[in-house]
Amino acid sequence: MRARYPDREGVIDRGGVGIYYEVYGHGEPTLLLIPSAPITHSRIWKALIPSLARRHRVITLDGRGNGRSGRPVEVAAYLRAVNVEDVVAVLDAVGADQAVLVAHCHANWWAVEVAGAHPDRVRALVAIAPGVPYLGRRQPHWVEAARRWEEVIEHPTGWELCNRQVIVNQHRRWIEFFFDAQLVEPHSTKQYEDAVSWALESTGEILAASEEAQDLDPPTREGFEAQCRRLGVPVLVIHGDLDVCQHVERGRAFAELTGGDLVVIEGAGHLTLVRDPVKVNRAIMGFVDQITAASGSAPWLTGRRAPWSPPPPPPRPGASGPTATGRWETPAG
Repeated sequence: MRARYPDREGVIDRGGVGIYYEVYGHGEPTLLLIPSAPITHSRIWKALIPSLARRHRVITLDGRGNGRSGRPVEVAAYLRAVNVEDVVAVLDAVGADQAVLVAHCHANWWAVEVAGAHPDRVRALVAIAPGVPYLGRRQPHWVEAARRWEEVIEHPTGWELCNRQVIVNQHRRWIEFFFDAQLVEPHSTKQYEDAVSWALESTGEILAASEEAQDLDPPTREGFEAQCRRLGVPVLVIHGDLDVCQHVERGRAFAELTGGDLVVIEGAGHLTLVRDPVKVNRAIMGFVDQITAASGSAPWLTGRRAPWSPPPPPPRPGASGPTATGRWETPAG
């Protein structure tokens, strides 16, 4: 049973790979929710959709490799450019000329590329725990995992499980470890069970292929940073301060480069969209209200705007306002 069923659903053919999408509600601007496939699919947005769909048309898609979308196994099928065109194809299929992209983790890399290649299609970007290259601080366990990716490790434990041989041959073991590490909040049993079950709808072979695809055509650091600076759309970054997948400093750096705003959720990990859906939805709706109100004015074309912040949470010790660097950081806790 769902709290909100889609008003419309469909599958588009992308070179023999079906891409499944759903449409909820009405109202502009349209929001397109992009999951970090193939380790999950569109159900990861289930706690956000009912509230957002009361005010907006909300589109979700299952990225290739999971959910009701096709499951190619070739590495080339998961290139960023392919995922980018999947996103654009869904916008075309639902007749959305433009949308606010809401992306999680590495799907934000795709969202940046969509905005770069199709600037007329992107109204704004909400980046939740952005998994983008080079920026901020990289978690050390990912550095070590990349170094040992092809190695055959005897009796791997912990982050050693992020290894091609383990992911392909012991997929469940890696998935259970990964989501247990991400859900740092207490009382996360249901969210953990959901996340594991969604990931296991795909396979280790597909997950490994998607990981390897990211390394086939990486941009340079200078090129990616320049792409972020010229993004040209309003940006909101939402990040948990205890995220062990994407360090909060990465979100902070992405907000700085894009001229965006940063909301840090205290005590939260990587999956704020499932563990703190009320805070995330309040931040998204406040941001969308702001850009809608400003849509006929010049600030987004001429430079920095006044800092935006979501409706304030109840006061708590340690809450802060503007950071020492002058960027506006809104604690949401």
